[in-house]
Amino acid sequence: MKASNFIFFCFVLLIGCQSNLKVISAKRKIMYSNVTMEKPHVKFIVTMEANETISIDSAQIIDNNTCYKINPVSTISEKTALQKRYTVELLFKGNEDTVINCNSTKNGKLSLFYSTSNAQKVIEISSFMNLSEGDK
Repeated sequence: MKASNFIFFCFVLLIGCQSNLKVISAKRKIMYSNVTMEKPHVKFIVTMEANETISIDSAQIIDNNTCYKINPVSTISEKTALQKRYTVELLFKGNEDTVINCNSTKNGKLSLFYSTSNAQKVIEISSFMNLSEGDK
C-alpha cells in the first residue's frame, strides 16, 4: 500500500471518529463534458457506516472561497448485521445555490448534513481520494 493511501485512510478514520457516522471512503472524480466550453463537473462518492438509521438531507462544498449547497444525486443504503452502510453520490457543477452563512473558508471541504431519529448532525470531509476517468 502506498504511503499516501495509508495517510489518507488514517485521516478519514480520524474524521469519522468525531461522529456516530463513520466515513469509510471519500472519493472525488472530475467529469469532463463533451461540450468544450462547459466547465468540468466534480462527482463526490462518500461511503459511510452508522449504527442507526440516518437520512442525508443536503451537502455543502466550498469552492473558490464560496460555499455551495448540493442536493444528493443518490443515496444507497445497505444493512448488515449491526451496521448500516450508506453511499452518497453528489454532483457539483459550480452553478448551485450559494450559502450565505458558511463558517469555513477551506476550499474543497464537503459538509454532509444528516438526521438521525433524534437530532440534526453534520460531518465534514476535507480529504478525498482522486479518481481518474476510468475509475469507479
